Amino acid sequence: MGKIAMKVIVCSLLVGIMQCGLSAAILEAAPNDRQQQDRQQQDRARQDKQDQEQRDRKDQDRQERVRQENDRHEQEMRRHDYENDRDYQDRMDREHERHNHAIDNIEEVLGILYILSR
Repeated sequence: MGKIAMKVIVCSLLVGIMQCGLSAAILEAAPNDRQQQDRQQQDRARQDKQDQEQRDRKDQDRQERVRQENDRHEQEMRRHDYENDRDYQDRMDREHERHNHAIDNIEEVLGILYILSR
């Protein structure tokens, strides 16, 4: 009985050691929470940077469109040599309305695109 008990004890110890070794290997292979948090923070920072770049591009696009419209408006507001005062005033009034509508349209379209891109 002594030999059998000794063999059972030794086998139990060996199995226990093997289980500890296997558990340690599994824990080492699994990513820990810190690595996962760092990866998530890097992903979030990358996404925030991309979002900011996209907002900057849209803002530059808006500014460029507004600048082009203002240049067109300025050129259109110059008086033509052949115009009398009444024709010039009528054209100015129409151009002011058209210009204000165009600027509002630029702001509206780009605002909708900004909202949809979020």
